[in-house]
Amino acid sequence: NTWYYPRVRYRMAEYEEHPSQKPEALLERVIKASSNEGDVVLDPFSGTFTTSAVAKKLNRKSIVIEIEEEYVKTGIRRLGIQNKYNGEIL
Repeated sequence: NTWYYPRVRYRMAEYEEHPSQKPEALLERVIKASSNEGDVVLDPFSGTFTTSAVAKKLNRKSIVIEIEEEYVKTGIRRLGIQNKYNGEIL
């Protein structure tokens, strides 16, 4: 089977500056197919935290791992966790 989802581009509302950001619709399909509400979703290469954002919308919890501080800041902002990081406004 082949799934077609347009890649995320700069004019899309969900766009964050990341070279390989996945479409929210794709991650929604994967998360719905592989978990239930209340489950925990693991994303070991979190990037812009798209998996966590979608998991949150679908009433799942998430654990993320991301080494790049700029993407961590994006994720913190995107998930509404806080609006500052080490004194920097996100």
